[in-house]
Amino acid sequence: MSLTCSVPQVDFVIQSGVITPFCNLLNVKDTQVVQVVLDGIHNILKMAGDDSEPICTAIEECGGTGLLLILF
Repeated sequence: MSLTCSVPQVDFVIQSGVITPFCNLLNVKDTQVVQVVLDGIHNILKMAGDDSEPICTAIEECGGTGLLLILF
C-alpha cells in the first residue's frame, strides 16, 4: 500500500480481505518482499489513524502478530 492511496481505496482493500494474505507474505525468504509488506502494513495503519483497532485485530487474528515478532 502506498501513501498516495486515498482512505476509501485503503478501506476497499481492507474490506476485500487483503490483511491475511498480506501478512502471510511475511513468511517468504525474500527480504525485499518482506520489506514491501512491512511498509504496506505501516502505511495502512498510518492512514487508519485512530481507527486502526479493527486492522490490528485482523492482523492479530490471522497470525500476523506472531510473524512480525519472529522477524524481530
